[in-house]
Amino acid sequence: MNIDRMAAVTAIAAFVVAVGIGLYFSGSPGEQRQLRFDQQRITHLKRIKNSIDAYWRTHRSLPARVDADVIGLSLGQIPRDPETNTEYHYEVTGDNAYRLCAVFVLASPEYGADDFWAHDVGRQCFDFRVTESEIDVAIAKSE
Repeated sequence: MNIDRMAAVTAIAAFVVAVGIGLYFSGSPGEQRQLRFDQQRITHLKRIKNSIDAYWRTHRSLPARVDADVIGLSLGQIPRDPETNTEYHYEVTGDNAYRLCAVFVLASPEYGADDFWAHDVGRQCFDFRVTESEIDVAIAKSE
């Protein structure tokens, strides 16, 4: 084997190893796509929460459902799951409490205990409470 052929084989092997290491640390393209979908779901839930809170500030009541009248004023359209195109779950749980839920494909990366939006795989719900003085930060997470 001559020196040029050995250099070519070495370069190809180094490239394959580098790509393998890159995929190992960053995840496959499919996994990255799922991670982007989960990030969009969190962004959508935050936008819906902000719209519901704005509705509450105006009407001093929670909407019975999230529809164009609630969301349309602040978002223009109701966000839907980026992968399945289904609606996110909204439920009034009390006079001034509500729940938003989404189905996540991946568990969120490990964050501190104070990261409210951290989630596991599957259906995850986030509970909120609004108060007279201020829109309260989320109060709990449930499955």
